[in-house]
Order: sequence, then C-alpha cells, then structure tokens
Amino acid sequence: MAPRRKAAPTRFVAEPDDEDDNSNAREENDGLFVPSAILDHRKVKVGRSTRLEWLVQWAGYSEDHNSWEPFENLDTNAIFVEYLEKHPNEPTTPKRKTAAFKAQAASPAKKAAVPPTPPGVKVSFTEIDEALCSICFKDEEDDDQILFCDTCDLAFHQSCEGVSVVPDGDWHCSRCNTKAKSKKATPSSKKTPARRARAAPKPAESEEDEDLLKEAEDPEDEDDFEERKPARKKAKSAGSGAKGAGSSAKKIGGVQGVKLTPEEEAALPVISEPQLMFNDLVAKIPALGELAKRLDQRPIRVATMCSGTESPLLALDMIGRACKEQYGVPFKVEHVFSCEIEPFKQAYIERNFSPPLLFRDVRELGREKATTAYGSLALVPGDVDLLVAGTSCVDYSNLNNQKKDLDEAGESGQTFRGMMQWLDTQRPPVVILENVCSAPWERVQERFAQHGYHAAFMRVDTKQHYIPHTRTRGYLVATLADDPEIPQRWQEMVRSLARPSSSTLEAFLLPSDDPRVHRARLDLAEKKDARARTITDWGKCESRHQRARAEESLGLKRPLTGWGEGGQSKLPDFGWHDWGKAQTERVLDLMDIDYLRLAVLGTDSNYKTLVWNLSQNVDRTTGSVRAGICPCLTPSMVPYVTNRGGPLVGIEALSLQGIPVDDLLLTRESEDNMADLAGNAMSTTVVGTATIAALILGQDALLALKRPRRMPEAVKGKRVAGAGEMEGTKKASEVNGEKELAAGPLELASRSVHLAELIAGAEQSARRCVCEGRSGAAPNILRCVDCCTTVCSTCAGRPAHNLQADLRPRQPARDFQGLLNEALPMCVRLCGFSPAELAALRPASMDASLWDKWAAAVGALETCEFRFRSMNRAEIWTALYASDVGKLELLLDTEQPEWRVTLNLPDECGALRVFLSRPVARMRVPASATGKARGKNAKGREGSDGLLGGKWEVCLPVEERLEISLRGRGELVESWEARIGLQLPHFSGSKRWQEVEVSVPPEARDILDADISGVYRVLDKCGASMDSLHKKEATGGQRAVYFFLDPTRCEKGDLDNYVFAHTWRRLAYGEERGAMAKLSATWRPSAEAGAQRVSCSVDGRWGALPGGRSSAVSYSGARVAIPARPLQLTAGSASCKQATAVLRCDVPLPDADAGWPRGRWEDLPLTRSRATFESIAWFTQRLQIPQVPPGQRCLFPTGGLTPAVLSRKGVMA
Repeated sequence: MAPRRKAAPTRFVAEPDDEDDNSNAREENDGLFVPSAILDHRKVKVGRSTRLEWLVQWAGYSEDHNSWEPFENLDTNAIFVEYLEKHPNEPTTPKRKTAAFKAQAASPAKKAAVPPTPPGVKVSFTEIDEALCSICFKDEEDDDQILFCDTCDLAFHQSCEGVSVVPDGDWHCSRCNTKAKSKKATPSSKKTPARRARAAPKPAESEEDEDLLKEAEDPEDEDDFEERKPARKKAKSAGSGAKGAGSSAKKIGGVQGVKLTPEEEAALPVISEPQLMFNDLVAKIPALGELAKRLDQRPIRVATMCSGTESPLLALDMIGRACKEQYGVPFKVEHVFSCEIEPFKQAYIERNFSPPLLFRDVRELGREKATTAYGSLALVPGDVDLLVAGTSCVDYSNLNNQKKDLDEAGESGQTFRGMMQWLDTQRPPVVILENVCSAPWERVQERFAQHGYHAAFMRVDTKQHYIPHTRTRGYLVATLADDPEIPQRWQEMVRSLARPSSSTLEAFLLPSDDPRVHRARLDLAEKKDARARTITDWGKCESRHQRARAEESLGLKRPLTGWGEGGQSKLPDFGWHDWGKAQTERVLDLMDIDYLRLAVLGTDSNYKTLVWNLSQNVDRTTGSVRAGICPCLTPSMVPYVTNRGGPLVGIEALSLQGIPVDDLLLTRESEDNMADLAGNAMSTTVVGTATIAALILGQDALLALKRPRRMPEAVKGKRVAGAGEMEGTKKASEVNGEKELAAGPLELASRSVHLAELIAGAEQSARRCVCEGRSGAAPNILRCVDCCTTVCSTCAGRPAHNLQADLRPRQPARDFQGLLNEALPMCVRLCGFSPAELAALRPASMDASLWDKWAAAVGALETCEFRFRSMNRAEIWTALYASDVGKLELLLDTEQPEWRVTLNLPDECGALRVFLSRPVARMRVPASATGKARGKNAKGREGSDGLLGGKWEVCLPVEERLEISLRGRGELVESWEARIGLQLPHFSGSKRWQEVEVSVPPEARDILDADISGVYRVLDKCGASMDSLHKKEATGGQRAVYFFLDPTRCEKGDLDNYVFAHTWRRLAYGEERGAMAKLSATWRPSAEAGAQRVSCSVDGRWGALPGGRSSAVSYSGARVAIPARPLQLTAGSASCKQATAVLRCDVPLPDADAGWPRGRWEDLPLTRSRATFESIAWFTQRLQIPQVPPGQRCLFPTGGLTPAVLSRKGVMA
C-alpha cells in the first residue's frame, strides 16, 4: 500500500476591524498582516494532536501584537529561511529547505485563509499539501514515509511508530491499538484524511483522552513529562517497551494510580471534607501508627520553602489528627521555619501558622544567617527531619516563552540553588520537592545524586487523590537512607495510595448566597467600579471567533450573554451581572461560543456543573472535559462555573486544593491574593500522600537522628500538627464570675406559632431574586404571571418571562428567622419506623434481599434523634436537622410545607444506593398545625402535635414503569436549537408543538403521586433547561403541574429526562426535586404529528406508615445561667489572662461527642471548622448574650451564640 497523504486543514486569520497608530503601514500592506520575522518556536497540543507554532513579528505593529501562529496560517517565505539558517538544529517547517522553497520566498508572505469568508472580512489563503509527524513534528523523508492512523487520523513517521514496511489495508497507531485492546473493541468508524470542519468538544471517553484534552486547555500541563531527548529516539524506545518499574526514575511518563472500574468508582463513599480524606488515607496505612510508636512522641521537625499556602503543614496537621483517632498514638510535627518572599503570603503564614522563624529569600538560606520577613538577620536552623519545597516554576512553565535552564540566572534556577546550598550544610534526611511537569526533573535528580541523595520523581494528578481537580504536577523524593531502592518504592507506594475523587466539584464550592461568596462578588464589583471598563482591541481574537462560528455552524447569535458593541452584556437572571459587565468582548463572545458548542451536543450548559477557562482562546478546549471536574487552576485564569453564572472565588479555589478553608483566617487576602495562593499551591492530599510514604520508607534515617521528645518552650502554643488542641488552654479556675450567674431551664422545644402565621412570614421573607443573598431585599421585584418566578428589575431580562410588578408585602429575613427559631423544636425524635412496622407495606412482588436491606436502613430511624443544624433562606425556607443516620429537613413551601428524611448512602453500589439517594420518608404538615409541640415535663416524655403531628409516609423501593401518550397540539413554534441560531441542517428551522397533551392509562394513575394527565402549554420565555418548560394550570383544587427537562448536574445531556413535578425552580447542590414521574431519556419535543407512546418511570411509591410518629425532645437537665445583675466588666492588668463568665450552659451530650473536654474549660478557636459550630447549634441557637451596660463595648455577637468557650460538665451522657 502506498503511503497515504492528506491536505492539512487550511485556515484563515481575519483582518481586525480596529484602527491603530499604524494605519499607513496597513494600507501599504493591502490591509493584511505581513510577517517581518520569526522570533521563536514551540510545540503545543490541540485536542489529541500536537503542532508546531512560530512566534511571529508583524510588520508595522508593536511587540504587543506578536503572536504564536501554526505554519498553516503563514505562507512559505524568506523569514523561515532566515530563521532556519540562524537555527540549523531547530525543527524544520512542513516544506523542506529546497531550491523551490527558497524561490518561493521571493513572493510576499501573507496569512493563510479559507473560504467561505465571513462578511466584511478580508482574507487570503494557501493550501498545505504535507503533514507533520505527530511525534517528531517533522515532515516526510525519502526513507521515512508518513502514515495516517485510520482511527485518530494523525500522521506518524514509520520510524517513530516502529513500522519497517508500509502496511496494506487499515493501519492503527500504537496509542489507538492500546486503547482498542483495553476496551476489547475495534473503532466504530473509519476516519478519512479529507479536511473536516472543527467539531465541538466532546467529553473524554477515557482517562487518557481526558488528560490529553486537559493538557490542550491548560498550558501549564502541556508537556509529556519525559526526558528531553531527540524525538525519534524517544519514539523508538517507546515502541520497544518499558524496562520495568525502575525506568520511572529516568522518565515520568503518565499519571499512575489505582485503576478502578466505573462500578468501583461509583461505590466509593462521597468525601469532600479535607479531614475526612486524610482519615480515609491514614486508615489504609497501619505503618503510620507503627512509625508514630517508634518515634515515641518525638515530633518530626519540618521546614518549608516557597510552599505559599503551607499545604504540607496543613496535611501533616490532618494526618496527625487522623493518626491519633485511628491508632491512638500522637503523630507530632514541629514547625522549624518557613521561607516565602511574597509579602502577602508572609502575612498569611504568620497569621495562620506563627512559625518560629519566617525567612524572606530562599537564596540566602545557604549562609549562616538570613533575612527574616521582618528585616532582621537570624541564624538559619539546620536540625530538620523533613524539608518540603516548591521552588519557583516561572522559568519552566509552558506559559513562559523565554524559558531558562536550571543553571541559568533565572528565578527558578536561583531558588533551586539556594535550596541546595542549605541542603549541603544541613543534610535533612528526607526532602520532597514539587514543581510543574515541564521542570528539568532528570537534571534535578542528577543534582541530588551529586549531593549524596537517592532520588526519584513522578507525575501525580490531584483528581486521583480525592479532589475533583485536574492538576498534574511533578514530585521528587530524596533521602539519605542507605537503601538506594527507597525512592522507587516511594513511587510504588504513592501510586498504591491513589484514590479517585468521588465527589463532584460542587461539593467543594460554597453556596452562591454564602457571605464569603457575596464578599468576593463585592470585591470583583469594586474593581470594576474603580477602573471604568474600556473598549479593548480584540481584532485578532475576533477573527478566530468568526472562524469557529463558521466552521462549526454555530450561527451569529449570542444566547448566553446577549452582549453588544461596547461590551454591554446581560447574563441570565441567576448569573453574576456585576461580574459579567466587567468582562471584555473576547470573554463574552467566548462564553457564547462555548454555550453553542454544547448546545450542538444537546446540552444546556446553564444547568451543568462545568468550568470554562475563559482566559484561553477559542481554538483551545476551554471547558472542563468532564462535568463536575475542575480544570487546572492557575493564578491568572478565569474559571467560569456554568450553572452558577459566575466564576470560582478565591476561597473555593483554595478548597479545591484540599485546604481546610474553614480552619484558616482569610479575611485580609483579596480575591487576587487567594487566586495566587490557590494557583501556586500544592494539593494537600497529594503532598500529604507523598510525605507519608517518604517518612514511612525513610524512617530508619529519621530515627538515626537523636531528637528530644519534648518540643522547645518557644513553639508551645503554635500551630503544631498532631498535638491536639493548642497549648495553654484555660482551666476552670481561670474563669471568673461563675458565682454571679443565676441558672434557669433552657427551653429546647418550641413556642406556639400558628402555621398560617409561619407560612405567611416564610412567603414574605423568602428570597425573590438571587442577588438578595441570605438576608437582603432587592427593590422593584417583578413576578412572572405564567410560571410565578420572581426577579428584581436589575437582574430581569434573560429569560424574558411575562413579568409584572410584584406588590405582595415583604418582611425582613432576620425578623422571620427569629420567629422560626422560636417555632422550631431543637431536637426531633422519630419512632414507629421499625422493620416490623414497615413489613405491612411490603409489596408482594418485592425482591426479598432488597427489601431486607432497605427495611434495615429505614429501621435505623426508630427512636433516632435529629438535632437542629441550620436554617437556610432561598426561594423557600429550609430548616436542617442531622443525626448519625441521615438528615431531616423542614421545607416551608407556601403551598405544602413538609418534613423529609434522607438517609446516608451505603458504600456498596446497587439498587439500594439508588433508592436511598432520594428521601425515604415524608410528613406533610397538616393545615391545622399550630407550630407548638408539647415539650417534656420530665426526662423521656415527648409531645407529638403541632408541626410534628402529621401522618408519615415512606417511599417504598419499587420502580414502576408504564407507557403514556403524548400528542402535540396547537401551532408549531421554533425549537430551542433554532431560537439560539444553530445552523446545522437538522437544527436550522426545526419546530416543536406549542402544546402537549398527556394521557395516562386509568389503571396507572394510582401509581402516581398526583394526576399528570392534561394539556401542557409551552412557556418558552420562562427558561428551564433548553427552554423546555410546559405548564398544566391548577384546576379543581389541584396544584399546577410542570413538565420540563430536568438535567442532572454532571451526566451527559443525552441522559437527561423530561419530568413532571409541582415545582421547576433551579435547585441548589444537594436539593431533591421530588419529581412524580420521568420520561425516557430518548424523548425530546419535535414536530411529529399524532400520538407518541413514551416509556415513563416512577422511582418509588409512597405509602402511609400508620405507626410513624415524630415528637419534640426537651431535656429537663438543660440549664442556662446568666448574670443576675447587670454586667460589671473591669479592665485590669490581669484581664487578658482571666476570662469573665457572661453565660454558662449545661446540656446532655451523647457519647458520640467524646471529643469534648471533660470537667474543664477549654478554648474553642474561632478558626475551627464551621461544622463544629453547626454541631452545637441545637442549643446555642437558643442562647442569648446578656446586654452590656451603657459605656462598655460588646465583644460578642448579640444574636444566637457562637461560643468561644464551652464546658462539658453537669449533666453528661
């Protein structure tokens, strides 16, 4: 078979429409960009392929206009001859340096283009008839022909693929062969070498594909992480096979980890709290407990250099807590010193870690003394067990066009040499180094070997270590241990400890109405106001955008942002309008293009958890490859979360590095500061895993060093990992004024509030626009008369709705919060849920095994006590209660308030997990409820009426399937795809029916929770995913029913279902809609006439539980003591050492709260996780700080108490 050739895709770059100071030069050049010189070259990955790009200087333009261009964007000309003559060893261009090539250089050079030309754009074009090898980036040679893979359509040299003879018939490259074997299937279709339009980005089909696509979108990870050898030699060696595990010390290759099947990954418990991640990690390493025993309470002395966020210390702190909890042995760490040159990072480290020494410049650490962050000179400590360093990556990063070598005078080389000078003199037994994948790891390894260390390095991806964040970085371990095999064993251990993320991205994000997110929005808005947005020159990018729209048939509309000339934009009503108005035209148009690209795939990105990197250009993959996974965060990127309508904020970016943000003081850092911290941070789970493995394998070298068991006095009271609570805690005798307190009962039940009053208050104080947050009230509220959506006049506009002024009265949220706080019981107990009670409801055809498991899980609710955690204001008010087995929620829906119970999910996959992912029990509050539950007069007796006095139902674990009939009625109207302007033939001009008539068989109506039969009118101006909202009006005392596409947050769009439900509002993460039925995912609206028989499923059937009851629990032993007389606080010399009691509370705590101190006072740091305070909200919510006399300033909150000190005395469990 003769080698096949293909014409490389022709491209065009349009002339920018803007004017500049070089207009005369442009006229002389016929209005086209004319290259004057080639300055540099680079290799970049685009999608699955890699291409060579050239840094071009344009005649008549300043350096700011220099741009990277692929060869096909430039005609062959003399500038290539000049560049290649100056750089004879550089990669050649697709056309070799022949006489014809040089003769062709006499003609003027212009950017290439391809028809059809967008209106008003001048272009020229040329065809390139040869292709580059995807491995060595060179063209065909006489004895080394180009072959095209029949699966991926990429070009390869025979030698690069190890093919000695040109094959007959189909041929597949080694990568595609490997993938085909792993999938046990052949490629489904054969691709031709003909030029094709650029397809919209598709989700990756494998982890390997995902990494390739991710590297295309993230320049920081574009490298192949291998030794920089001649490409052809590298390719041949790859074809000959690997040489065992030891070869990883010579090249890093791909990310290694524990490969799990999709079923195994789905079965992993959902973990999103950093401490729980380390609990899971430490549980897999009993050797850590043995190491802690051998250390015999001797702390590991740790120093950090250039670590920024101090992720290593945070990881060690959480490792120490987990070790103490699981193995009963303290694993202590002593912080010796830190080194950081950035002033705001120095302040962050000092505020959160208080290191004994904080040095400024790592380059000085090789000396006897170095400059501290405060400007003084201090002796550089050397008695260190473990050094963790993240030296500068600026000279290695692929974002840098002027890279420098390790021995050059760049910032990266200087910081590395400074670290090595300290190592030469101090010789720590274990060193861990982190940097970008493109760092010269082989040379770094050699340098450590020259200094007497055994070292190895590897590539690690954060998403393979608990966190849904695609972030590949290189890690190196170096040890002074005698065993030279320890570094290789370290690699194997780190790989074996990998655990893929089981949580979606949103589990790490704060709610959009969280005060910290609100502050971040204000910060971004202030930046916009401080510097008025100016019109920017985006001519070069605009031509690329036009090309993308034309090639992909996306049309010219702007359905997401609606931006106009001058950058005026209007995001959807749930979006961050203040942020959107600050964006440039390039960013806004890129958002619209990405929206249209996903629309082609049948996905409305406004309802999917995707992250778009808006700092990238349109011809790169800008969205996250998989929904629910964050692309690699960098300091300067713009990570737009599609279903939020706004970006990730700084504190969330830190959370996606596994940093326990609730345990840190982050009040002084700006959004830019936190983005910088997060973009340069080590992931705690990754550095923690690397550290554990290094310490366990290198423990002999650690134990050979004689260290004292006790920490020096100078570090007591500092943040020390594994040491438990901070030193210097208050004793009971140091709290004065307890005798002045008068005790009384603490009411944990509720007072009488009529349900009508409660529901009216909930409606008047509920959030009516997303911009209101948790407590605000926006002016000029509008209400849609069709779908009842409310929005303020500022946010209104997209979607259009049918809006009228909302004249209903309003009530301040804080006022209603106080009313609700008094009406709610703080503890609720359920009974009558035993397996025996449930047995009466068992369906005859129910699988016995599934029923037994389900009954055992639901039976755990018997006598289960739920304690109040929080209340949340959104479109409806929600009160949350929690217990060890699950959560209880009260939803104050103005039409039907109800209680719902959701159980914790089991670890194993299967039908049980599916049914338990939805509420298992509910109780609809009767209209006659008074909101008063009779409290206990004695311990153990409860009342059972009021809000808790309704009838309980359970959702039986059965899935009912039926067929319903759908028939289009009325007129044909435009489909969503046609409305947003897609130009593909099957979308352009497509129609759907204005009304849909739904008919349900009479025998199936008992299965449904409500009657869904009737006529549904499309409300295409009211939003919902893909403008899918249909409504059946309320009649005969029945509530309105909505019919719409209800997408999952992270699945592919073609798996989403149309559902029937009483509410269609946007749900927050973790909310359950409670749909009555859902159609097959294959059904979508169309212009098809006549009745359609569609499969419909009902997940679970509700059945009344006669014995189910709920009651408020009020403990007679709960007491609160407040001053009997007005407070008299004095400020004396000992005031800072002695606390004055202003309130004391004694409540029973169960044995599960064994972490609380017994019989003594102890400080509870305000930096403790928010979950700690939520766990005690069931009694602190009812505590009120006494009034402070006039003339004295209150240092405490005046509402519900967030205690600074607690006591576990009095009535104890």
